[in-house]
Amino acid sequence: METQEKYIMDDEIFKQLRDMVYQWTGIYLQDTKKYLLEGRLRNRLSENNLPDFKAYLAYLRNYANGDEKLKLIDAVTTKETSFFREKEQFDALVSILKERAALHPSVLSVGCSTGEEPYTIGIVFKEEGLIGRIYGMDISSSAIETAERAMYTDYSLRGTPSELIEKYFTFDGRFYHLAEDIKAMVKFYRGNVLELSDLKRAGQVDVVFCRNLFIYFDDNARQRALENIYEVLKPKGLLFFSISEGGYLMGRLFRPRRFNRIVFYERL
Repeated sequence: METQEKYIMDDEIFKQLRDMVYQWTGIYLQDTKKYLLEGRLRNRLSENNLPDFKAYLAYLRNYANGDEKLKLIDAVTTKETSFFREKEQFDALVSILKERAALHPSVLSVGCSTGEEPYTIGIVFKEEGLIGRIYGMDISSSAIETAERAMYTDYSLRGTPSELIEKYFTFDGRFYHLAEDIKAMVKFYRGNVLELSDLKRAGQVDVVFCRNLFIYFDDNARQRALENIYEVLKPKGLLFFSISEGGYLMGRLFRPRRFNRIVFYERL
Protein backbone atom coordinates (compact mmCIF):
# COMPACT_ATOMS: atom_id res chain seq x y z
CA MET A 1 0.00 0.00 0.00
CA GLU A 2 2.85 2.40 0.84
CA THR A 3 4.44 1.92 -2.60
CA GLN A 4 1.15 2.68 -4.33
CA GLU A 5 0.50 5.77 -2.19
CA LYS A 6 3.88 7.38 -2.84
CA TYR A 7 3.22 7.14 -6.58
CA ILE A 8 -0.04 9.10 -6.33
CA MET A 9 0.18 12.66 -7.66
CA ASP A 10 -1.61 15.40 -5.74
CA ASP A 11 -3.31 18.27 -7.56
CA GLU A 12 -0.64 20.89 -6.89
CA ILE A 13 2.21 18.69 -8.14
CA PHE A 14 0.11 17.82 -11.20
CA LYS A 15 -0.38 21.51 -12.03
CA GLN A 16 3.35 22.22 -11.75
CA LEU A 17 4.29 19.21 -13.87
CA ARG A 18 1.59 20.15 -16.38
CA ASP A 19 3.07 23.64 -16.66
CA MET A 20 6.49 22.11 -17.26
CA VAL A 21 5.14 19.82 -19.99
CA TYR A 22 3.38 22.77 -21.62
CA GLN A 23 6.49 24.93 -21.52
CA TRP A 24 8.64 22.24 -23.12
CA THR A 25 6.21 20.74 -25.64
CA GLY A 26 3.15 22.97 -26.11
CA ILE A 27 0.99 20.02 -25.02
CA TYR A 28 -1.71 21.15 -22.59
CA LEU A 29 -3.08 18.51 -20.23
CA GLN A 30 -6.60 19.13 -18.95
CA ASP A 31 -7.35 18.43 -15.27
CA THR A 32 -8.99 15.18 -16.34
CA LYS A 33 -5.60 13.97 -17.63
CA LYS A 34 -3.98 13.84 -14.19
CA TYR A 35 -4.39 10.07 -14.06
CA LEU A 36 -2.72 9.79 -17.48
CA LEU A 37 0.31 11.84 -16.44
CA GLU A 38 0.53 9.96 -13.16
CA GLY A 39 0.51 6.60 -14.92
CA ARG A 40 3.05 7.57 -17.57
CA LEU A 41 5.52 9.02 -15.07
CA ARG A 42 5.47 6.33 -12.40
CA ASN A 43 8.22 4.47 -14.19
CA ARG A 44 10.39 7.59 -14.11
CA LEU A 45 10.20 7.61 -10.30
CA SER A 46 11.26 4.00 -9.98
CA GLU A 47 14.06 4.35 -12.54
CA ASN A 48 15.46 7.38 -10.72
CA ASN A 49 14.92 5.83 -7.27
CA LEU A 50 12.79 8.77 -6.16
CA PRO A 51 10.29 8.48 -3.28
CA ASP A 52 7.38 10.47 -4.75
CA PHE A 53 6.27 12.95 -7.41
CA LYS A 54 7.33 15.92 -5.30
CA ALA A 55 10.90 14.63 -5.39
CA TYR A 56 10.59 14.01 -9.13
CA LEU A 57 9.47 17.60 -9.71
CA ALA A 58 12.51 18.87 -7.78
CA TYR A 59 14.74 16.53 -9.76
CA LEU A 60 13.42 17.92 -13.05
CA ARG A 61 13.97 21.48 -11.92
CA ASN A 62 17.54 20.79 -10.88
CA TYR A 63 18.38 18.95 -14.11
CA ALA A 64 16.00 20.63 -16.57
CA ASN A 65 18.50 20.46 -19.43
CA GLY A 66 19.51 16.85 -18.87
CA ASP A 67 18.36 13.48 -20.13
CA GLU A 68 15.39 13.39 -17.77
CA LYS A 69 13.72 16.24 -19.63
CA LEU A 70 13.85 14.13 -22.79
CA LYS A 71 12.57 11.09 -20.87
CA LEU A 72 9.62 13.13 -19.60
CA ILE A 73 8.82 14.31 -23.12
CA ASP A 74 9.01 10.73 -24.39
CA ALA A 75 6.65 9.62 -21.64
CA VAL A 76 3.92 12.19 -22.33
CA THR A 77 3.90 12.17 -26.13
CA THR A 78 1.52 9.89 -28.04
CA LYS A 79 3.01 7.75 -30.80
CA GLU A 80 -0.03 6.47 -32.66
CA THR A 81 0.57 6.31 -36.41
CA SER A 82 0.70 3.92 -39.36
CA PHE A 83 1.75 3.68 -42.99
CA PHE A 84 -0.69 5.11 -45.55
CA ARG A 85 -2.91 6.60 -42.86
CA GLU A 86 -5.58 8.67 -44.65
CA LYS A 87 -4.25 7.55 -48.02
CA GLU A 88 -6.44 10.05 -49.89
CA GLN A 89 -4.17 12.86 -48.72
CA PHE A 90 -1.12 11.27 -50.32
CA ASP A 91 -3.05 10.77 -53.55
CA ALA A 92 -4.05 14.44 -53.46
CA LEU A 93 -0.47 15.50 -52.73
CA VAL A 94 0.90 13.70 -55.77
CA SER A 95 -1.80 15.10 -58.05
CA ILE A 96 -1.24 18.66 -56.84
CA LEU A 97 2.54 18.41 -57.21
CA LYS A 98 2.21 17.07 -60.73
CA GLU A 99 -0.27 19.80 -61.65
CA ARG A 100 2.33 22.31 -60.49
CA ALA A 101 5.13 20.47 -62.30
CA ALA A 102 6.93 20.20 -58.95
CA LEU A 103 9.02 17.14 -59.72
CA HIS A 104 11.61 17.77 -56.99
CA PRO A 105 9.46 18.70 -53.99
CA SER A 106 10.62 19.14 -50.42
CA VAL A 107 8.41 17.85 -47.61
CA LEU A 108 8.57 18.23 -43.83
CA SER A 109 6.60 15.85 -41.62
CA VAL A 110 6.08 17.64 -38.30
CA GLY A 111 5.35 15.33 -35.39
CA CYS A 112 6.47 12.40 -37.52
CA SER A 113 6.46 10.02 -34.55
CA THR A 114 8.09 6.69 -35.45
CA GLY A 115 8.48 7.50 -39.13
CA GLU A 116 5.54 5.88 -40.87
CA GLU A 117 4.27 9.14 -42.39
CA PRO A 118 7.49 10.42 -44.02
CA TYR A 119 8.38 6.91 -45.17
CA THR A 120 4.92 6.65 -46.76
CA ILE A 121 5.68 9.85 -48.65
CA GLY A 122 8.96 8.29 -49.74
CA ILE A 123 7.21 5.20 -51.07
CA VAL A 124 4.61 7.33 -52.87
CA PHE A 125 7.33 9.46 -54.45
CA LYS A 126 9.20 6.36 -55.56
CA GLU A 127 6.05 4.91 -57.11
CA GLU A 128 5.24 8.17 -58.91
CA GLY A 129 8.74 8.98 -60.14
CA LEU A 130 9.14 12.06 -57.92
CA ILE A 131 12.55 12.91 -56.49
CA GLY A 132 12.49 15.14 -53.46
CA ARG A 133 13.80 16.02 -50.01
CA ILE A 134 11.83 14.50 -47.15
CA TYR A 135 12.35 15.38 -43.48
CA GLY A 136 10.78 13.91 -40.37
CA MET A 137 10.83 15.93 -37.15
CA ASP A 138 9.52 14.88 -33.76
CA ILE A 139 10.01 16.09 -30.21
CA SER A 140 10.48 12.53 -28.91
CA SER A 141 14.03 11.17 -29.03
CA SER A 142 12.85 7.57 -28.73
CA ALA A 143 10.41 8.05 -31.63
CA ILE A 144 13.22 9.36 -33.83
CA GLU A 145 15.43 6.40 -32.90
CA THR A 146 12.64 4.00 -33.86
CA ALA A 147 12.10 5.84 -37.14
CA GLU A 148 15.75 5.58 -38.06
CA ARG A 149 15.73 1.82 -37.43
CA ALA A 150 12.77 1.47 -39.83
CA MET A 151 11.60 -1.86 -38.40
CA TYR A 152 7.83 -2.25 -38.07
CA THR A 153 5.14 -4.68 -37.00
CA ASP A 154 1.91 -5.73 -38.70
CA TYR A 155 0.09 -3.01 -36.80
CA SER A 156 2.05 -0.21 -38.45
CA LEU A 157 1.37 -1.71 -41.87
CA ARG A 158 -2.34 -2.39 -41.38
CA GLY A 159 -3.36 0.16 -44.02
CA THR A 160 -0.62 -0.61 -46.54
CA PRO A 161 -1.47 -2.34 -49.84
CA SER A 162 -0.06 -5.87 -49.85
CA GLU A 163 1.82 -5.33 -53.10
CA LEU A 164 3.71 -2.41 -51.56
CA ILE A 165 4.59 -4.43 -48.47
CA GLU A 166 6.03 -7.11 -50.73
CA LYS A 167 7.92 -4.53 -52.78
CA TYR A 168 9.36 -2.32 -50.05
CA PHE A 169 9.65 -4.50 -46.92
CA THR A 170 11.50 -7.64 -45.88
CA PHE A 171 9.97 -9.74 -43.11
CA ASP A 172 12.30 -11.50 -40.66
CA GLY A 173 9.59 -13.43 -38.83
CA ARG A 174 8.96 -10.63 -36.35
CA PHE A 175 9.59 -7.26 -37.97
CA TYR A 176 9.17 -5.74 -41.41
CA HIS A 177 12.39 -4.01 -42.47
CA LEU A 178 11.96 -1.07 -44.82
CA ALA A 179 13.98 -1.09 -48.04
CA GLU A 180 17.26 0.83 -47.83
CA ASP A 181 16.48 3.07 -50.80
CA ILE A 182 13.33 4.37 -49.06
CA LYS A 183 15.19 4.81 -45.76
CA ALA A 184 17.78 6.91 -47.56
CA MET A 185 15.10 9.29 -48.84
CA VAL A 186 14.19 10.57 -45.35
CA LYS A 187 16.28 12.57 -42.91
CA PHE A 188 15.06 12.54 -39.30
CA TYR A 189 15.87 14.91 -36.49
CA ARG A 190 14.55 15.81 -33.07
CA GLY A 191 12.77 19.16 -32.94
CA ASN A 192 9.87 21.14 -31.53
CA VAL A 193 7.33 22.83 -33.81
CA LEU A 194 7.21 25.72 -31.33
CA GLU A 195 10.89 26.45 -31.97
CA LEU A 196 11.38 28.14 -35.36
CA SER A 197 15.08 27.25 -35.39
CA ASP A 198 14.14 23.55 -35.27
CA LEU A 199 11.84 23.83 -38.27
CA LYS A 200 14.43 25.80 -40.21
CA ARG A 201 16.81 22.86 -40.11
CA ALA A 202 14.79 21.44 -43.02
CA GLY A 203 15.21 24.65 -45.00
CA GLN A 204 12.39 26.12 -47.09
CA VAL A 205 9.94 23.39 -48.06
CA ASP A 206 7.05 22.95 -50.49
CA VAL A 207 4.86 20.84 -48.21
CA VAL A 208 4.30 20.42 -44.48
CA PHE A 209 2.34 17.55 -42.97
CA CYS A 210 1.22 18.34 -39.43
CA ARG A 211 -1.39 15.74 -38.65
CA ASN A 212 -2.90 14.95 -35.25
CA LEU A 213 -0.53 17.30 -33.41
CA PHE A 214 -2.60 20.45 -32.94
CA ILE A 215 -5.25 18.42 -31.11
CA TYR A 216 -2.89 18.41 -28.10
CA PHE A 217 -2.27 22.19 -28.22
CA ASP A 218 -4.21 25.14 -26.87
CA ASP A 219 -4.97 28.15 -29.09
CA ASN A 220 -1.78 29.95 -28.12
CA ALA A 221 0.47 27.02 -28.99
CA ARG A 222 -1.40 26.44 -32.25
CA GLN A 223 -0.87 30.04 -33.29
CA ARG A 224 2.85 29.87 -32.51
CA ALA A 225 3.16 26.64 -34.47
CA LEU A 226 1.25 28.05 -37.45
CA GLU A 227 3.48 31.11 -37.56
CA ASN A 228 6.57 28.90 -37.52
CA ILE A 229 5.23 26.63 -40.25
CA TYR A 230 4.43 29.71 -42.32
CA GLU A 231 8.05 30.81 -42.06
CA VAL A 232 9.47 27.57 -43.50
CA LEU A 233 6.88 27.01 -46.23
CA LYS A 234 7.57 28.47 -49.64
CA PRO A 235 4.94 30.85 -51.10
CA LYS A 236 1.89 28.78 -52.12
CA GLY A 237 3.32 25.89 -50.11
CA LEU A 238 0.91 23.20 -48.93
CA LEU A 239 -0.10 22.41 -45.34
CA PHE A 240 -1.96 19.20 -44.51
CA PHE A 241 -3.74 18.46 -41.26
CA SER A 242 -5.53 15.20 -40.55
CA ILE A 243 -8.85 14.76 -42.33
CA SER A 244 -10.56 14.65 -38.92
CA GLU A 245 -9.07 17.98 -37.85
CA GLY A 246 -10.51 21.36 -38.67
CA GLY A 247 -11.68 24.69 -37.37
CA TYR A 248 -8.24 26.14 -36.69
CA LEU A 249 -7.94 29.91 -37.04
CA MET A 250 -5.56 30.32 -39.97
CA GLY A 251 -5.64 34.13 -39.93
CA ARG A 252 -3.82 35.86 -42.78
CA LEU A 253 -1.24 33.11 -43.13
CA PHE A 254 -3.07 30.40 -45.08
CA ARG A 255 -6.16 29.94 -47.19
CA PRO A 256 -8.18 26.72 -47.43
CA ARG A 257 -8.10 24.85 -50.72
CA ARG A 258 -9.75 21.66 -51.88
CA PHE A 259 -8.70 18.80 -54.13
CA ASN A 260 -11.65 16.48 -54.67
CA ARG A 261 -12.75 15.74 -51.09
CA ILE A 262 -9.44 16.65 -49.48
CA VAL A 263 -9.08 20.02 -47.77
CA PHE A 264 -5.58 21.45 -47.40
CA TYR A 265 -4.14 24.91 -46.80
CA GLU A 266 -2.02 27.08 -49.05
CA ARG A 267 0.51 29.57 -47.72
CA LEU A 268 -0.30 33.15 -48.68
